Amino acid sequence: MVGVLTVVVLAAACDPARPEAGTEATPTPPAPRVTPEVVVPQERSRARVHPRVVTTAAGRNRTRVRRAVRDLRAVRVWRRLTRRLVAVDIHFRPGRARAPADGHLADAYWTAVVEPDLVGGLCSISFYPVAIGADRRRSQRLFERGLAPQPARRPPFWAALLAHELAHCLPGEPGEPTARRWEAKALDRLSKS
Repeated sequence: MVGVLTVVVLAAACDPARPEAGTEATPTPPAPRVTPEVVVPQERSRARVHPRVVTTAAGRNRTRVRRAVRDLRAVRVWRRLTRRLVAVDIHFRPGRARAPADGHLADAYWTAVVEPDLVGGLCSISFYPVAIGADRRRSQRLFERGLAPQPARRPPFWAALLAHELAHCLPGEPGEPTARRWEAKALDRLSKS
């Protein structure tokens, strides 16, 4: 212990920064003030952007949304449809009063997103459960009469419907023909998986 104490005292005595006894210490000049560098956020690499999925759905609808997203990812359709999106907002409009009079099943709207570290789009999708149920019942009746092909089972149906709506948010505001192609592509891939 005494040996260690002696080494510490000797080391302190040899410190060139310490003033000698009887001399006045010269103050050390303050370090120059460093101005923080301003970093301008850059657009994220499109290959690395994974859109955030936001949904207010609960219960069965939440399960349907999760499964539809998972199914589209599994058949490699999700990434191509969401390549330029930073978020997908999926919500349900329950009740007959909210169902559109023309019977369509969902709506999709694209909105630009410009945030400090994100540049892309938001695809906002509204599903109308009453219209979806009525359409599925009508399709089943037509199939039973031999007037239409068999309707898709529930999980592929929801994934195909989501693919259809996401296609409306592709660049250039594609219309129904493009959305139907993506819907058919999703159904085809899901039936083979």
